[in-house]
Amino acid sequence: MLLAATDALLRRPRRVLVAGTSGAGKTSLAVRLGQALELPHVEIDALFHGPGRGSRP
Repeated sequence: MLLAATDALLRRPRRVLVAGTSGAGKTSLAVRLGQALELPHVEIDALFHGPGRGSRP
């Protein structure tokens, strides 16, 4: 069942995936969603590359 933008959520989400092209504002949207839903913001690039965005061995 698909919900319209104005429909109430049946339950509170535990995770939200934001996907899109480079420069589309994914990080900005994800940060705002995390704040609004009181969820942690985790960047996939940070998980893959580690601290400092350097390549992992």
